[in-house]
Amino acid sequence: MDEDKSLQGIVLQAYDVRESSRMIDLFTRERGKVSVLVRGAKRNKSRFLNLSAPYVEGQFHLIFGRTTNYLKEGAITDAHLGLRRSLPQLTTARFGTEALLGVLVDGEEENLFLLYQAFLKAIEEGNPAQLSHGIGAFLLKLCSFSGFRPRVSTCVYGGEALVGDRFFFDAEAGGIACALHAPSVGADVLSGEEYAAIVHYLRLPLRVIMDAHDFSSADARRLARVCFRYYATHTGRHTLGTLSMMEELHLL
Repeated sequence: MDEDKSLQGIVLQAYDVRESSRMIDLFTRERGKVSVLVRGAKRNKSRFLNLSAPYVEGQFHLIFGRTTNYLKEGAITDAHLGLRRSLPQLTTARFGTEALLGVLVDGEEENLFLLYQAFLKAIEEGNPAQLSHGIGAFLLKLCSFSGFRPRVSTCVYGGEALVGDRFFFDAEAGGIACALHAPSVGADVLSGEEYAAIVHYLRLPLRVIMDAHDFSSADARRLARVCFRYYATHTGRHTLGTLSMMEELHLL
């Protein structure tokens, strides 16, 4: 028997199917990611045309069938139109979405839903000059919520307190190493300002990071690459579809 359910969700991506319909990957707060067929979404006067666009957030009334799920009704709560104001913002949104898809599993993922919701809002309304800081923080938070939180308060090797002005971020080991236990290869050398920024990425909300200036001296693009290396090491996703575009836009 088919099940009707009203869910809070965000459209991750959309695919055209048939002549007038669209298939969407919907990230819901209550059930995680579900695929949904939106009949007639491609028609110009369809009430579902905007509702099935990527990054649109809303309330979705779904019919869960045996083989296919359908959209029955819905209402937009936030279209996130600001993401489309510039290519860097739009590309960052897509890059973050691909990174999210790399860690999603079946079932409820409320913490990841709230993180993704905050990410879209932060890059839409935050300081555009801080996009690299935003993506770096998002990648580390994704890892943390997925069980791969990097160790940053004490040395990942010896457990000593981290002091000084030179640190080593070892993705393979899972965190920061002090100068005493610094590995000979494979770790990224961080200045004191860069280490402080990494700590901020893990502890502060994304919107605060996007508007902060207390670590503006850190090389945001370099830190984003360091965070992506950590993400790739622990998820196995070493490339994403928008990676080259992020590099061309000097965001990563």
